[in-house]
Amino acid sequence: MSNRFDQEKSIFIFRILEKSVLKGLNGLSSSTERNTKYLLYDAGMAVYTHIGNSVLAEKYYKKCTEIADAVGLEDYLTTRNLMVVSCCDCFDLDRAETISAENISYQEVLSDVKKEIHISDISENGSVSLGRTYSQDAQILAFLRDKRAEAQFQNALNCFLYSSVDYKITQSYLLHFYLDNYEKGRYRELCCFSPCKSLLH
Repeated sequence: MSNRFDQEKSIFIFRILEKSVLKGLNGLSSSTERNTKYLLYDAGMAVYTHIGNSVLAEKYYKKCTEIADAVGLEDYLTTRNLMVVSCCDCFDLDRAETISAENISYQEVLSDVKKEIHISDISENGSVSLGRTYSQDAQILAFLRDKRAEAQFQNALNCFLYSSVDYKITQSYLLHFYLDNYEKGRYRELCCFSPCKSLLH
């Protein structure tokens, strides 16, 4: 009951926000108007993805793509990552993998640029944002029972600092992948060389 109430409350708040924001756009510069609309549509997509309404999530995703040039590449990639989540929620894994693979290509280019100009998102081995995109793609491949998931999880781990939360989360996904594929040896090997030793017992 509480979860349903929270979902209805989220939709109610967003609908009021949408009407209010769209009415208040008059007088804004074209670039500010487009940026504001993008942020609004992205919020709508987040709300409907959160409650599992893939149809309306798709609607707001399309609105975002129509004015994607109103925001920076990183913001747009965040929106695309959310679309991957929505696709997974409705079990459209093939589309999720297609979008995810494209996101990786964009993030790899962005990571190289960040390295050139010394942006702080870069860890010793790569971009944290890139690592999260690798991790997301690896999860999709794991759902598809695709063996490439292991390499993609490793790519993600290589982007994170060993002590980071992102590293631990991705490591747990990899451990589950080994269990799901009955690779007990690989599971034990990873546990033996990590703080996960307690999982062996």
